[in-house]
Amino acid sequence: MPDFSPESTKSLFTEKYKNDVLGNSYSEITQKLDSISPKIYGDYRKILVFGTVFETLAVQEQLANTPETLSQKGMRRLVEDLYQQSQLALGELTPISTPDFVSVIFDKNGELIVDQIVEMKTSGKALEVGIGKEQPKKSVETIERVVSLINSIIENKSVSHLSSKDKISNKKEEKRQVFLNKILKKIAELDINETITLSPSLEYVIILPQGENRDISDLKLHSKDGTAIEAKIINSQFSKKDIHHVIDHYAENDIEYFAIENLIKTHISHIDTVKIELAKQAEMFNDILNNDAGYKKAADESKEINKKKAEAKQNILKSPSNASLNQKIKDMRQEIKELKNALSNYLQQYQKIADTDQIESEDGEVRQIVFNAHLVKLSGRFSK
Repeated sequence: MPDFSPESTKSLFTEKYKNDVLGNSYSEITQKLDSISPKIYGDYRKILVFGTVFETLAVQEQLANTPETLSQKGMRRLVEDLYQQSQLALGELTPISTPDFVSVIFDKNGELIVDQIVEMKTSGKALEVGIGKEQPKKSVETIERVVSLINSIIENKSVSHLSSKDKISNKKEEKRQVFLNKILKKIAELDINETITLSPSLEYVIILPQGENRDISDLKLHSKDGTAIEAKIINSQFSKKDIHHVIDHYAENDIEYFAIENLIKTHISHIDTVKIELAKQAEMFNDILNNDAGYKKAADESKEINKKKAEAKQNILKSPSNASLNQKIKDMRQEIKELKNALSNYLQQYQKIADTDQIESEDGEVRQIVFNAHLVKLSGRFSK
């Protein structure tokens, strides 16, 4: 398993400040990166990983100037979770066009007073696009509604009274209630009885990587009661190059480890699924063969049985549906063969990285990695 202790990050940068921020963020970064689905590949994954690392570091930078109490930390993370799941929590049919990640900074004196709504953007261009979609305005509105929802849960110590904004399906409402009950449980664990308030001098802070900028003098924001909210840009001490440095030297092995582990799990699951489907299709096809008079007669005969069976089978395969079924079986067998070959390669990589010969599959069963040795001709390689 790769080493991601705070000590492993102390010399990543020449600046002590950056190393300290990274050291304080390491566990949260790895947790977030580990949760990114291994099914996400290509440029979108790169963007997602970059944004995740930058957002976590940017919040930690803000907190370096405004230390949190345990209650504030718990409530900040609660607000972040609800913000990202706002469509579900508020019971809306249409998703809100908001930034991927928004956080809050509470009062310096330890009170649950929101002094800042903090949005992270990875570039000035991304900020320009977001402003064009009115994301800052919608973020303020969403944070206000999330805070109102949290306060209602705190005051009532229940979620049963929280009706959805739109008329959603029973299935979605059940999912919503499960999610809200998790929020209720978390508030109880934090032992929070004080409601959250928004500061009368609330600020909307947009954090960009070092070297990125954009004029936001025309950005006007207001709270629900009409109070003006000052919007300003703060540049992180981390540049885009720094973020890539963190990804390359800090998160890369971790991503590789979990990506390979999940590829192995999905391949095991996929192989099992195809095997089950193959057995069903093969049984169907065998029933067709056995119920065919010509094939059954040929199978029962002792003389020239193989020849007659083959001829009868070819007659059956003249039917397009039967031929399609037969081809489907062949394709599934080939797919299982290819999946097993790929799985073998992933297992070799996993064993080297994880330094173990065991892995837990998606069904919870622990499986041991076993390699079968076999001989392969070297095509006269040593005969020259």
